[in-house]
Amino acid sequence: MARSTAPSTSPGEGPAKAPRWLKVAIFLLLYAVYQWGYQGLRDSRFDDWFIHTLTVVPASSLIDLIFPAAAVQPVNDKLIWPDGSLTLRAGCDGFEVIGIFIAAVLSTDVGWRRGLLALLAGCLAIWMLNQIRIAVLFAVLQRDRGWFDLVHTVLGPLGLIAAVAAIYVWMVRRPPEPLMS
Repeated sequence: MARSTAPSTSPGEGPAKAPRWLKVAIFLLLYAVYQWGYQGLRDSRFDDWFIHTLTVVPASSLIDLIFPAAAVQPVNDKLIWPDGSLTLRAGCDGFEVIGIFIAAVLSTDVGWRRGLLALLAGCLAIWMLNQIRIAVLFAVLQRDRGWFDLVHTVLGPLGLIAAVAAIYVWMVRRPPEPLMS
C-alpha cells in the first residue's frame, strides 16, 4: 500500500503549512517585485519624496535634536552644516531593508492581524532605526572621519539588518495570543 507524503491535518489543527522552499520562493518573488516597483519610483518624480521628504528632512530634525549646535540644514539630497555635508543617495533611505522586511512578513504564515501589525510597526521601526543610523554617520563625520567608511558600509548596514531580523523574530515568531471568549 502506498504511503501518502502529503501533510495531514487533524480536526482543529487548521490547514497545513507551506513547505520551506515555497516560502523562500515566495519571499524572493515578493522582494523582486518590491525592488522592481521601488526602482521604478526612484526613476520618477517620487525620488525627491523618498530622499528629501522621507529621509533628509527627518534626519536633519533628529540631528538638530541630538546636536542642536550643529545647525544642520536639509537641502535637496544633502545634510549641510557650517563645516561639512553628507549626501544621502538611493540606498541611504532604508527602503531596500523595508522591502526585505515586507517580503519576509508576507511570506510567513502569521494571520492577517499579526501580519498587518508586523508590517506597520516593523516598517516604522526600520525607518526610525535608519534615521538613527544617519545621525550616527553625522556624528562619525564630526568626531573622526577615518571611521566613516567602516560605519557607513559595514557596521551601519549590518546593525540595521540585525535589528530587522530581531524585529521580525519578535513580531512574527511570538506565540499566538489567546483568543478572547
